[in-house]
Amino acid sequence: LSDDAARLCRVPAGHPQGYQDAFNAFVRDAYDAMRGAAPEGLPTFVDGARAAMITDAVLQSANSGQWVEVSQP
Repeated sequence: LSDDAARLCRVPAGHPQGYQDAFNAFVRDAYDAMRGAAPEGLPTFVDGARAAMITDAVLQSANSGQWVEVSQP
């Protein structure tokens, strides 16, 4: 594993990590970013905006029964 991936692992290789482990790692990275660090892979505002646009398009498509294009944020 890369150093960045290894810091997120709490159990030996071959053992699955659960949702709570992944969430804890995300929160730790978020706090590190607030303190000025730049953790690799942390979602950006644009990532969040894109996820919101995709969710909106899914809901529109479900309501209309039609394909809905997703524009770029």
